[in-house]
Formats: sequence, C-alpha cells, structure tokens
Amino acid sequence: MKKFALLLCAATLALPVFAHEIDRAALNNIMTRSSIRRFQKKAVSKETETILLKAAMAAPTAMNRQPWAFIVVRDPATLKALAAAVPGAKRPLATAPMAIITCGDLSKAIPNNTFWTQDLSAATENILLAVNACKLGAVWCGVYPIPANMRNLSAILKTPKNIVPFSLIAIGYPETPQKPKNKWNPALVHQNLW
Repeated sequence: MKKFALLLCAATLALPVFAHEIDRAALNNIMTRSSIRRFQKKAVSKETETILLKAAMAAPTAMNRQPWAFIVVRDPATLKALAAAVPGAKRPLATAPMAIITCGDLSKAIPNNTFWTQDLSAATENILLAVNACKLGAVWCGVYPIPANMRNLSAILKTPKNIVPFSLIAIGYPETPQKPKNKWNPALVHQNLW
C-alpha cells in the first residue's frame, strides 16, 4: 500500500499545476521587446506580415466592434513620403523595408466615444509583440492625436473620411541588437488606495 501511495504521489507531482503554470516564453517576449529604429536591407516575408496582422486583430476590442483597418506599405516612394509626413518616423523609415499603419474605422466605432483609440492601441502593441516573437524589430511612431500627422497620412494613403490613421509602425530586421530597458519601478505601484 505504501508503494502504491508513493507512486501515486510521484505521478501527481509530475503533472503540471495549471493554476500556477506560467508561460515563460510569452513573458520573455513582453520583457525583451524594444524599439528598433535602424534596419537591415532585408525584406519581411508575406507570411510574417500575415502573422503580424493576425496578432493585431486578436487584440481586445470594446463590444467586439473591431474598429480597425491596416495599411501595409512596402513601396519605397510611399515609405519616403510617410517619413517626411510624420517627424518621428523619418529615422526608422529611412531603412525600414515596410510599415504598417493602424487606422480607426469610425463607421465601426461605438458612436459618441473614443474607445476605438484603446482598441487601436491594443492592436498596435500586439503587432509590436508579434514582431519581437518573429525575431524582427519595430518602432511605434505616433500619429493620432496630432492633426497634422493624421491629415498628412490620410492624404498620402488616400484614406476615406471614416478612416483615421492612428499609428505608424516601422518594421524590419534590426541592424544591431537592442538591449531591452528595465522599466520596473515598484515606487509607481499603489495598493488599494493612492
């Protein structure tokens, strides 16, 4: 009987404890993501592009409205025009082989609120995390809510009136590895009350 109890105990210990299981690869991907602003002259595959866009569309979205649209830009002349249109994008787009512009589709957004901006922020972050998982590099260049940036991108990309450019993500293979920053600061954490 003791032998059976020991075998049962050993078998139980070998099973994963689902309540306490941690996906270390997922956490590592989050913790090692960093902004990359210089890229190799190497194209990103269409398969990888699809992975990035699927990750974007897996983001949470208020009332499942999915008020997003994405523009993938690979054309060098268009990338150059985008670099001139958004001051923060000039340096990364000088070498990036592609960019994804996340856009808010106001025809799908919840009327009279701006939750769509949260949805697009989540989609943008999902792209950045997928980029890191695919061993690429990227940087989020802000577009919204700067009126000039939004107008400039709308004009270049010929977007309809209901489409609002939100973020521009320069993507490619990093020219050099970037060491992630440790931003953990327990002083910024409050428990229960301020």
